Amino acid sequence: MFTFLVCIAHTAVPAFLHSSLLESFSDRIAHALVMGLVFSGMAFAFVIAPAYVALLLLLRWLKVAARWRVWTLPLLLMAFLLLSIRSTLNKLTPEGERRMFQSSVGVPIPKNARLVLAQHTFALADHRQLWLLEGSPGDFERLVQSRGWAPADRSLLPIAGVAIQRAETYFSPKASWQADVIYWWSADEHSTPIVHREVCLLADSERRRWIVWIVD
Repeated sequence: MFTFLVCIAHTAVPAFLHSSLLESFSDRIAHALVMGLVFSGMAFAFVIAPAYVALLLLLRWLKVAARWRVWTLPLLLMAFLLLSIRSTLNKLTPEGERRMFQSSVGVPIPKNARLVLAQHTFALADHRQLWLLEGSPGDFERLVQSRGWAPADRSLLPIAGVAIQRAETYFSPKASWQADVIYWWSADEHSTPIVHREVCLLADSERRRWIVWIVD
């Protein structure tokens, strides 16, 4: 049972840490448990459990003490789990978020821009990601030009409803944030590097507070 729970944690813990875009803490827990049970559960049933049996037989043939036979695989899995958690936490640092932004959007965050908030989802069918940034109007223009975002109609604003709600919450202590412009970029099959297909950029009237929202 302990080995099974550690195996589930290999998927559930990173899923929980990465799913900061979900509405509530309970949603994050439920999502993490489902991801863990589905993916790690299948891995346990078809890969880890047979490997565990084979390992026990091998250690028994080598005449290893019974207590070491039982704990060898759980301890190895625990070590890998700790490494996985460490790797996930490193990705969620400001430096890690900047690397994730570049790999997901295809261009870096402007050097002088400040990262206010980063939130993500962790699911096969849900690729949404959010970054709230603060910088100068010049930084904003350079970001627009570097990715090739094109001005879009304001009728698309509801697509970024969740992102706008986050911006109103996290930007409001400094100013009443409102989306003044929206830019859109869609990837095609020749896009290099390979990034997400639909990305929008929103900014306030001063172009100092921006949203980068990965729709898909």
